[in-house]
Amino acid sequence: MSLKIKLKSLNYKILKELFYIYLNKAEIPKLKILISKEEKEDIIKSYSILEKILKENKKVYGINTGFGKLYNKIIDSNNLKELQNNLIYSHFAGYGSDIDDIFSVITILIRLKQLSLGYSSVSLDLIEYIKNYIESGYVAFIPFYGSVGGSGDLIPLASIAASFINANKIKNLKNKSKFKFYEFKPKEAIAFINGVAFSLTLFSFGVFLVEYLISFSNFVFSLSLIANNINYNHFNLEVSKTRKNKFFLIILKKINSLLKNLLLSFYEDYALQAPYSYRCYPQILESFYIIIENSKKIVDDELNTASDNPLLIENNFYSAGNFHGNTISTFSDHMKIHIFQVANISYERQNHLLNPDFLTSKPGLSSGFMISHYLTAHLLAELKTYTNYVSINNYPVSLNQEDFITHSEVSTKNLLKSIKIAFKILTIELIMSLQKIKLKNIPINQDNLKKELIKYFENDIINELNYFPITDDTDLHNKYNNLYNLHAKFIDKLRFIKFKI
Repeated sequence: MSLKIKLKSLNYKILKELFYIYLNKAEIPKLKILISKEEKEDIIKSYSILEKILKENKKVYGINTGFGKLYNKIIDSNNLKELQNNLIYSHFAGYGSDIDDIFSVITILIRLKQLSLGYSSVSLDLIEYIKNYIESGYVAFIPFYGSVGGSGDLIPLASIAASFINANKIKNLKNKSKFKFYEFKPKEAIAFINGVAFSLTLFSFGVFLVEYLISFSNFVFSLSLIANNINYNHFNLEVSKTRKNKFFLIILKKINSLLKNLLLSFYEDYALQAPYSYRCYPQILESFYIIIENSKKIVDDELNTASDNPLLIENNFYSAGNFHGNTISTFSDHMKIHIFQVANISYERQNHLLNPDFLTSKPGLSSGFMISHYLTAHLLAELKTYTNYVSINNYPVSLNQEDFITHSEVSTKNLLKSIKIAFKILTIELIMSLQKIKLKNIPINQDNLKKELIKYFENDIINELNYFPITDDTDLHNKYNNLYNLHAKFIDKLRFIKFKI
């Protein structure tokens, strides 16, 4: 499929569409980039000022000086293009296997957007080259390890820039003889690699995923609530009058909507007070909604930020720090806390689902789903390691010139790993809930249940409903052979964990 994108209008909503297509249709759309006349005029004007400064032989960082701690080394005018190429050779210094294709494509799209804002003094030639590169469907190799997110994502972006001058760095190039190389002009290489487009790509993808994670959590919670005959009056919309947070009401409405769609009749045999993992779910989740809303705004703000160094503003170059990834790193850290809470509260609800006899009709002779909870405990312990704050770890580089580093790439990668695990933990709760509902013969609207399931799983997941309830361990063996296979049948069909990180 193909997709037209107005570069000036590129925002989180468009990125979200690209991510959704990639995960659900297993393809990266063929992109057509539309650059406005105004954008082109700003780019041409910015570059013409650079050309004037070059003729006047003024000293400007990164154009006729060294980089980082070498800023005081003056470069001869005859070596300015060599300087830019050398920057790519030396900064393409990462290690490891390649990252997922979608991250490479979105990174260069974001970089094109930021360089087109008119503050970077790159030529229209470079902008058109990047545009054609994207439209040709090229995917640049980006090594897994490298960026510290201090002076931007130097290594990932240098690896993309390397593909402009070395066709071997393009993963899907079929005819190298027809590939058009690019010769970087003064300032263009440093402008391209000096930004946080890679970290922003991972962060944007994380925001996209947590929107579905929280939706999935609401669905699983509602099934779990039904399975345990939880008092649904805890979620009466009247309660919203007492709590002035818009997301609290949104969560209440979602839970009520799910209950209405899933239940054929409302039960009355519930306990007066439910445990906190049920009763306080809306109050616990509302802060997650807040950080998601703020994170979407951060994505849009960063997309419209010129993040290289130096920047041309009103005919003058200014060295600043827009390339720093602190905001992305700290918000990724905060988001991981909320992801852990979603997973942790699911773990607690699983305890209640397993009570009293581990969801088997022959307790003792059969262990039922006892060991599924062990798997959840393992996953939760692993998830905890990813939720540690990365942004507070400062390891200065470049002989202390870059003396405060917050590791946005590491933080965003841990964010994505956390999301994967949380989806798996919620899926285990889903399996337990389906089992308990079937064992108790609770009447459920099967059509609506299937509609909800295929929002998050591949369509054939609905076939698994035919195997519930699993009466005992012998029945488990006959249907799935073991719990491992049962877990895999569900987890492997999750739509939103099919990416490489």
